[in-house]
Amino acid sequence: MGSKYQMSCFVAVSLCLLFVGCAGMKEMGKPDETSLQTTLGLTGSSIEGTVVTVNGQPEQLTSGPAENGNGDYHPEGTRIAFQSNRDGKWQVYELSLTDMTETRLRESEFNEENPVWSSEGNNLLFVSSKEGENEWDREIMKYNVQLGDLYSVTNSPGDDWYPVVMNENFCVFLSERDSNQELPVHVRANSVYLANLNGGSPTFLSGTSDDFRAPSVVNDDNLLVLNRFDQIILYDLNTRDSKVMSPEGIVCGSSDYSNGAGLVVFTGSTGGPDTLFILDTENGVYQRINTGFSNIRYPQFSPDGQWILFGAEVDDHFQLFRLNITSL
Repeated sequence: MGSKYQMSCFVAVSLCLLFVGCAGMKEMGKPDETSLQTTLGLTGSSIEGTVVTVNGQPEQLTSGPAENGNGDYHPEGTRIAFQSNRDGKWQVYELSLTDMTETRLRESEFNEENPVWSSEGNNLLFVSSKEGENEWDREIMKYNVQLGDLYSVTNSPGDDWYPVVMNENFCVFLSERDSNQELPVHVRANSVYLANLNGGSPTFLSGTSDDFRAPSVVNDDNLLVLNRFDQIILYDLNTRDSKVMSPEGIVCGSSDYSNGAGLVVFTGSTGGPDTLFILDTENGVYQRINTGFSNIRYPQFSPDGQWILFGAEVDDHFQLFRLNITSL
């Protein structure tokens, strides 16, 4: 849903101002920097076991003869923004988890995909592109849902995509602006950038030689990213150091971190279709979650850490599901 690595229907001021928020993040239950560096990155020593209790079967949230996915929880946890092509092109919708109604959030002539809520829930970020030749020349937009105001967060001749919110003022995103534009679009290397949602030029975080994908935020100083070897690594934004943290033998996909529980949920494969895995970062135990579906995409924890939202293929279309879990 918009991802060139899944060429199907599917495809976050200065760094100094950003890093001063680290102490506040620790107070909200996130491990301190030393703990993160010692507990995340236990590659090779991770063992398979039990990390959570799975409460029942996955609940299907969307349906119909269209592709629905790339869901993102609102910080309140009561609604989900997602993308759908039910109207002929990718558009952003909202699903209420109280009455299960679906609402189209914008009317646009462009493809709009990869929606993510700001940390306070006032704004929605998404990727916008024209169809045809400009399909992979995308920009990241910020939309105030209440006021209807729309702003461009990025503006470059390269492809900017996959926004992930870091806090109310910043997001990280992937860009191919530094890659060789003569290469086919599906093999161009990605760099990670930091964008100020209030304006200004993005800050370079990693180079095309890294070719990182699928970033997710741990805290203001650390990201989880997918490297060129399909391993999930912990990337330190201050030192640019990285540690592999995914278990050996698993070809990984996208991931999400639950700061309250110290868990990482990610998609992965050991030779068959992608399935769900959960890693306990404190003891290095990982658990394979049997959802009954294949081709799992974009898992995400709910704000309270009690649900996992993901996309999966059913009846030849991708739909959104959620699974209730309890930490041990």
